[in-house]
Amino acid sequence: EINPLKVYIIDNYIYGVDFKSNFNIYDLENGKLINSIELFTKKNKNIPIPTSMSLYDNHFIIGFKTGKVIKINREGKIIWEYKHDKILTSPIKIFKQNLIILYGDTIKLLSIENGKELLSETYEGSNILNSKGGSIEEFANILYFILPNSSLAEIDSFFNKKIYSNFANNNFQDSINNNADEIHIFDNYISYFDNNLYLYCFDIYSDKFVLNERKISNVNSFKF
Repeated sequence: EINPLKVYIIDNYIYGVDFKSNFNIYDLENGKLINSIELFTKKNKNIPIPTSMSLYDNHFIIGFKTGKVIKINREGKIIWEYKHDKILTSPIKIFKQNLIILYGDTIKLLSIENGKELLSETYEGSNILNSKGGSIEEFANILYFILPNSSLAEIDSFFNKKIYSNFANNNFQDSINNNADEIHIFDNYISYFDNNLYLYCFDIYSDKFVLNERKISNVNSFKF
């Protein structure tokens, strides 16, 4: 399944990338295609499939399922390119002029300016049968995240290093399918609904769980 990516309107133009990795520019007034730029040569049969597109300072950050990430300008010129050999399904997050990228079992921080890798941490987790990608939230300079392999962890984005609180050290339930799993922060509380069954709520200030493995059965849908 190929989900449509977000498009961006700047001045009188619409910018987007299609599933064939063409960077397309449309006229906002009449919807006509003005230009279509091949981001990768068609001589290569394995054209990367884009999975996310973000706008930052008149440039676009595009992630691909192959693990590749590129930064391009409004004319489609590639400014830098980052390669990684693991599948990328999570949307790329922009945080304090850095890019946060969640691969299957790894989190990476890249400089949005030049694509330089600032941090790379790998976490052991479950074997996931179906996953929409990871989930990430921020509180002050701390990044709380769940990787596609169900690992929950946290990183200090100021010092670019792992930190260890009772949140990440908790023994969460093993899941074989985290398609609906995500974390959410409200005020100083982190909420995590694991596998549509177990609810957790963590107080960041006290470093304690307010709710721990509260079982809620027969849940068809939820939204934080």
